[in-house]
Amino acid sequence: MKNTYKLILLFFTVLLVFSGCAKKTYTPVLENEFDANAVYTAGDFSYTCRIIKTDSFVSVTPTSTNAKGMTIKYDGETVSFTRNGMVKEFPRSSLDSTNPAVVLYEVFASLKNAPARNTAVKNSVFHYVGTTSIGTFTLIQNKSNSLKSISVPDAQIEIEFEQ
Repeated sequence: MKNTYKLILLFFTVLLVFSGCAKKTYTPVLENEFDANAVYTAGDFSYTCRIIKTDSFVSVTPTSTNAKGMTIKYDGETVSFTRNGMVKEFPRSSLDSTNPAVVLYEVFASLKNAPARNTAVKNSVFHYVGTTSIGTFTLIQNKSNSLKSISVPDAQIEIEFEQ
């Protein structure tokens, strides 16, 4: 009887120890719509911008550089450029994959369908990993659910959101 008690105690001790070793996963909790200021960097070029995300599109409006005031909008099919009331539209296939609105749209579309195994908490912030047409990205989100940054190393793109 004493040996049975020891075996049961040992079993529950091992169970308790290893139950804490499971990798915890997280599902991205991103706002369907947001309006944020950010610094967008592509290689050596950097500019400040306003990023708007809705359920149906992403738009990027530079607030510095000569492109200040031009809005680039992507809805999954068409990229439009708007400035001073003039609008020019292009099919997605005719533009470079590093277009900022396209990159952001693809990041958020990828996260919408992201499996929980591609997420983790590191240094008290959420890290989400996914893939776009230009490579793997990492989105870092604060515990308050505000966005901190997006990095697409294969394309040398970094986006730092204002806090």
